[in-house]
Formats: sequence, structure tokens, C-alpha cells
Amino acid sequence: MRLVRNISEDGRCKYAIIDNRTGKVTEGRVGDPEEFFVLKLKDRYTASALRAYAAAVRGDEDGDLEYARDVQELSQRAAAMPNRKRPD
Repeated sequence: MRLVRNISEDGRCKYAIIDNRTGKVTEGRVGDPEEFFVLKLKDRYTASALRAYAAAVRGDEDGDLEYARDVQELSQRAAAMPNRKRPD
């Protein structure tokens, strides 16, 4: 399996992001300054990725501990998600 962004002719990703505050749509094509990677909680690898992210925030001297707690809670919800699956 490959990332859609790596096999699409125009570098488009599988998903786009809509900023609900502004309505701005970001496609996040490969190499764009706003490039991103989406993780769904039902993905079986998301919980461990979010735990690592929260740990990185906590380990940063400028890290926001409240933010780290929010991400850690999100990782716990991902770990408890029923029917977790391999990404497609």
C-alpha cells in the first residue's frame, strides 16, 4: 500500500482539511507549506502515534502541558475505539 499523495499524478492527498473557523480548504499537496497527514481514531496505529506526539510536547521546554494532556486523552480514545483497522 502507498500513500495516495505518492501515487497521484498531481500530488493530491486522499483528504482535504476545512478550517471550520474560516471555511478555508487546504489540500496539502506534497511539498506545500500546508502539507498535512490525517490520522483517524479508528486506524490501529493512531493511538501510539498520538502518545508519541503528546510525549514530544511534554518533553519540549516550551511545550504546553494542557495541550499534551488533550492529545494524550485523544490517544486513549483511539486505543479504545471499537473495530480499529489497518489504514486503507
